[in-house]
Parts: sequence; structure tokens; C-alpha cells
Amino acid sequence: MSAPKNLDMTDTPATLRLIQLTDLHLFADIKQSFKGCITQTALERTLDFIAAENLRPDAFLLTGDLAHDHKAETYLRLADMLEHFHVPSFALAGNHDNEVVMQSVYPSKGVDMHPWQNMRGWRILLLPTAIPNRADGRIDSKLWAQLSAKMQQPPAQPYLLAMHHNLLDHPLRAIRASVADAPQYRQALAHWPAVRAVLSGHVHQPFSIYEGHCLYLSTPSTGVLPYPKRVQETMSRPGFRLIDCFADGRVISDIICPMTH
Repeated sequence: MSAPKNLDMTDTPATLRLIQLTDLHLFADIKQSFKGCITQTALERTLDFIAAENLRPDAFLLTGDLAHDHKAETYLRLADMLEHFHVPSFALAGNHDNEVVMQSVYPSKGVDMHPWQNMRGWRILLLPTAIPNRADGRIDSKLWAQLSAKMQQPPAQPYLLAMHHNLLDHPLRAIRASVADAPQYRQALAHWPAVRAVLSGHVHQPFSIYEGHCLYLSTPSTGVLPYPKRVQETMSRPGFRLIDCFADGRVISDIICPMTH
């Protein structure tokens, strides 16, 4: 949905405010388009909106498909654009990225790819899922084992997981889980109450689904419309996700669509 006129989502100040940007599909040529969208212009519009509305995130989550052309200069320009906010950005690769090139560029100007982050009482795990030359994904087994070990003694901190591929199906939107062995991972998460939310991109569509204590959130592309066409027309617009995280583990989130304002 688009943002309400008042973008403050609660009267209680959040402990941590995050903005998720996903599926940017940028190119070194700033005029190049993808699926009918000049992606550089779409990102500029998004960042201008975030600044104009004074949303003041504590960090950006960049959940993959950042540079469609895999060029170092494209990843560097993204870091340049985000540097103006003076907050960290946490990035992971999508299936349209080149993770090796990303790792050669970042950390740079506040953009970091380290999987484990601590911010304001919250633990954030960037969980890689991209497989080279494949559209579907697979969760990094070493990081999952680390997470599983931490969950054996329920941690005091609430956790948020960010990945590129989605763990849930959404049949009404023609979305299927795009992570191998997704039911197995969801079953584990159902027994880990410290994990409060799982964020993803990839499908260019928003959804918000609770399974028990865990909130699964999918976020649209900043510019590229989803498919099939019936979904474009009725269910999704480009945008970003605003996420407010609270000390008691609550997560309040909304999709903001700058082009509708």
C-alpha cells in the first residue's frame, strides 16, 4: 500500500528504523532501462522522497539485484548515492548480482556486506541465498548453522533476517517460495521466537504474512514492475519498505510508493 499522509506509524518511538531497498537493477549507463523502467531515475526519485519526507532511517537494507550489469562502477555509484544519508547500508547479493564484484567494492562509503549486524538492541542477519546463474535460491548453510546455534539458548535480543529470495508462497499473486527446502527453514523459524521478521525481495511484489510469531515481508522493486501483467495492474507498484523495530520485539512496517505522491 502507499504511505498514509502522516508517515509516523505509531506514537511510540521505534528503537530502530530501517528502510529496505531491493531489486534496483541499476546500470553504469544511467539512461539504460530494464523492463521499461529507467532504474537510475526510479532510485533517485525514491531517495529524494525519503529525504524530503525526513524519514531518517538508522540503516538501509539492500536485499539484492542491485547492479544488473555487474559492474564495479555501478555498485560504487549506489554507495555514493546512499552516502548522503550518513547512515550504514547493509547489502547482500541477488540472482542478478555478481557477488565477487560486490565483495571487491564493499565495504565502501557506509555500505557493508558483513552478515551479522547489531543495531540498537536488534540483531540483524543478512542471509545470502543467491546461486550463480540460477533464478532460484539456497540459504547459506554455514550462516544458518550459526543462527541455529544461537537459538539453542533463547537470546535476549530480537532478531531480523534479510535475504533476497522469499521463503513463502503467495498463490493469489502467483508467487512460489524461491528458496530450496523452504518448508524446512520455516519449520525451524516457527520454534525460534527471537526471530521476529524475515525480509525478502526478488519477486518485485509486496506481501506481509504472519506465521506464528514471525512476520514474513516481501518488498517491491524500486522501479521495475512485477509480472504477470494482471499483478502489475492490480496488486503492486514500485516502492520501498519502511520498518520500525521496537525494544519489545514488535515490528511495524509499510510499503511506501513514492510515485503515487
